[in-house]
Amino acid sequence: MLLSFLITILACFFYHAWYFTLSFRWSNLLAFTTISSTIAVFPLSGLVLLDDIRRLKKYQSGAQRVSLSAKKETNPQPELISLCDEQDQVQLKVDATAILYLQSAANYVEIFYLQDGQIKKELIRNTLKAMGAQLPAGQFQQAHRSYLVQLAKVVEVTDNAQGYKLHFAEAVDPVPVSRSRSQATLAALEA
Repeated sequence: MLLSFLITILACFFYHAWYFTLSFRWSNLLAFTTISSTIAVFPLSGLVLLDDIRRLKKYQSGAQRVSLSAKKETNPQPELISLCDEQDQVQLKVDATAILYLQSAANYVEIFYLQDGQIKKELIRNTLKAMGAQLPAGQFQQAHRSYLVQLAKVVEVTDNAQGYKLHFAEAVDPVPVSRSRSQATLAALEA
């Protein structure tokens, strides 16, 4: 955005110099750039503000549409799964219904799960895609390129101008939802 702004100022300066047959001098360019920048701050700030307001309204309507409290509480049978690292060595055996979410961390995946009412975190060397293939189908949704979320554990969807965030009943940080996956994630939560 800044580059296009500077190119526009340069184009205006050269047009101004050509139209009024002025000679090119660095001092004239500097003065023209200073005046143009001072004037352009106001409309650019207004455009950024209007864009943020538009996004906020969009995400607020989507978050209000999702009614998680109306979801029927289902208690699926505990299913013990084994999560393996990239060399197929079992690193963690956990109940699939206890997993809150998985977060990609470079060549590792952090698994956030509940054990005896406490949130535990386990780090396993593997990709998020490979870990997702080890999980039960239909229970997890990729909300972001770095996050796989268990949909049944989400209790609230909040919004801001940057997008949605998924919250859990347990005291963990909210999980962001990428813009490209927001519609699919909201649809999965409503189902």
